[in-house]
Amino acid sequence: MEGPGKRYFDDSIRAGTGIGSRYLLFVQNDEMPSMGRAGKEILELLRDIVELRPSHHAGMTLVRPDGYIAWSAHHGDSMSGLEAVRSLLQGHTASRAAAAHQHC
Repeated sequence: MEGPGKRYFDDSIRAGTGIGSRYLLFVQNDEMPSMGRAGKEILELLRDIVELRPSHHAGMTLVRPDGYIAWSAHHGDSMSGLEAVRSLLQGHTASRAAAAHQHC
């Protein structure tokens, strides 16, 4: 998830704690309530690396800590989107942990 890509520009990126070292997951305002319990459980698993933020844009957008878009979906249900984000981030964090372990 490194390298060139499309930069995410939105005033809401300045809100909260900033990007810092966490990913930002922007979810369309009216999709947030439809996530339900399973969606909240996925977000709880990712709470150390992802900050959830409401958006007026359609769908979901995952923004990397460097401000570039890691993943986005403008259609589909919120649960399949959350599953895709979970899979993407768990794979990324596992590869980073393995790389860090090799340098020890």
